Amino acid sequence: MSFQPPFGPPGEPVGPFDDEEQPTQRLSGASNDVWRPAYLSDEHTQRPRPIPGVTDQLVAHSASRSGPNALTRLTSQLSRLSVSRRSLLIAAVCAVCVIACGASALAFTLNMAATSQMAQQSTFTSAPTSTLAPTLVATATHAPTKTATHHTVSKTPPVPAPTPPPGGNPTGNFCPTPTPGPTDTPAPTATATATATSGASPTSSTVASNAALSTCTPCPYYKGNNPSQSAIQAALFSAATLYHLPRNLLQAVAWQESRWHEDVTSCDGGIGLMQIQYYTYPWLNGQSILACNLGATSYDPYTLQGNANLGAKYLKWLSCFYSYWGDDGGVSPQQPGAYTIAWYYQQAGLQYPDAKNADGSANPNSFCAVVFNDASNSYYSDLPSTTADPWSCPYSATTGDNPLLDMTLSAYNEGAGYTDQYGIQNEWYVQGVEGWIPQFANGSLPA
Repeated sequence: MSFQPPFGPPGEPVGPFDDEEQPTQRLSGASNDVWRPAYLSDEHTQRPRPIPGVTDQLVAHSASRSGPNALTRLTSQLSRLSVSRRSLLIAAVCAVCVIACGASALAFTLNMAATSQMAQQSTFTSAPTSTLAPTLVATATHAPTKTATHHTVSKTPPVPAPTPPPGGNPTGNFCPTPTPGPTDTPAPTATATATATSGASPTSSTVASNAALSTCTPCPYYKGNNPSQSAIQAALFSAATLYHLPRNLLQAVAWQESRWHEDVTSCDGGIGLMQIQYYTYPWLNGQSILACNLGATSYDPYTLQGNANLGAKYLKWLSCFYSYWGDDGGVSPQQPGAYTIAWYYQQAGLQYPDAKNADGSANPNSFCAVVFNDASNSYYSDLPSTTADPWSCPYSATTGDNPLLDMTLSAYNEGAGYTDQYGIQNEWYVQGVEGWIPQFANGSLPA
C-alpha cells in the first residue's frame, strides 16, 4: 500500500502555509457557503466532505466560547458583584500569589543550601586511595600505542561478593588516606598554633577521628617477614614454567606490583607478591578452561608460591582470552572465538601469529614481526620471545593497534572489563612492566 500524505501529493503547496494565495472552490450543500482550497478537492484528499448544516453550527458554537465574548461575560459578572465582594476576591487572589511566591523562594533556598552542604562534605571527606606507588622510573622508551577502536571480546570475570580476609591480615581496617590541604595558604607557625589551641577543647568529631586512627592499620602494611630475593625468584620461575609464560614477564609484573614483597598488603586490599585481591582469588582458583590448559586450583595467596601461581594463572587466563578463547569459547588459534585476535587474523586470511604463511614460507608483510623488530620494543626478545609467539601481534591485524602483551598487562592492572570498554587507559603501568623486562634480562634486579 503506497503512502499518501494527508495534505495532498508531494511537491504541491500546503495552503495556509504558502506565501501565495491559493485558488479556492465553493462547496455546495451547506446552509452557508464554506470555502476550501482547490488543491484539497476530492481527488487530492482523503478527508470526508463536510456534513451540510453541521459545519456552520460547529463554527458558531466554537466562536461563542472563545475570543472577546468570554472576556465580556467575565467582566459583566464581576461588575455585578458588590464592592466588598470584589475587594475580597482580589485580596484572596493576591494572597494566593504571595503564598506561591514565598513557597517557591523557600524551596529554592533549601535546595541551594543542600547543594552547598553536599559539595562541602565531598571536599573534606573524599580521600583517594591508591595501590603501591612505584618508587623507580621504568626505562620503557617506546611511544604509546593508540587506543583500540575495534570490537574486542567483552567477557569479564564476575565480581564476587567480598568476604572477610583470614585472621591476621588487616585488609578491612586500614587508615584512611590523608587528604592534602591547600597549598596556597602558608602554614601557621608552631608558636601561633600552640597559642591558638591551648585553651580549646577537642570537638566530638576530632575525638572520634583520633580514636579511629588509633585502631586502624597504616597502609601499605608490611608484616616484616619478606622471603629472600632468591626464594621469590625461584617461586616466580616455577609459576612461569607451570603456566608456560616467559620468565621475565612474570618477574617484571611482580616487581611493578609489589617490588618483590610477599609480606605486603596494599591499601586496596591487594595481597602479596602479585597483589591478588582477597575477594578475587576464590574465583580464580575455580577457573577451569580446557582450551587454555587451565584447571581448578586451591592456591593460597598468603603463601609465596601460592601467590606467584595465582598471578601466573591470571596472566595466562587473560592472554588466552584475548588470543582465541573469547566470548564464544574458541578452542585454539585455528578455531578462535569471535572478535579475538586470532579471529581477526583469520578474517584477513592470515596465520596467527602471521610471521609465516600457511605453506610455511616467511611472510614479508607480517604485522607481528613489524612490532617485534621495532628497535624501541626490545622487551619482546627479552621476555624471551620470538616472532613465532603472539605477544607482539596487533589486536585486529591492523598496524598501530594494541598488541597482545599490552592488552594482557593493562587488563591485569585495571580489569578486563575496563580495558574492553575504554581501551588501554593505564599506559604508565604497561610501560612500567615493559621497562623492567630488559633489566631482568640482564640478570639483575632493576636498579
